[in-house]
Amino acid sequence: MSRMKLVFDLMESGTYQAFELQAMIAAERGEKHFQFGNASYDVEFAANVMAYIYHKIAQQHHEQHFLYQQEPSTDSE
Repeated sequence: MSRMKLVFDLMESGTYQAFELQAMIAAERGEKHFQFGNASYDVEFAANVMAYIYHKIAQQHHEQHFLYQQEPSTDSE
């Protein structure tokens, strides 16, 4: 599975936190690979995927905040 498809699937399904948890557990045990779903992943690869996911989430929040700030106020005083 390509990295971008994995990122998209994890974000769309909301399972990225479970993916991260499995990677963290494996890393704590000193393991280099972990099982998630029907596939095996490298712990370092998972760290890079999670960094990218959290970057995209922060970017989305920033964009939403920016759009919210741009909306005209409907308060009339």
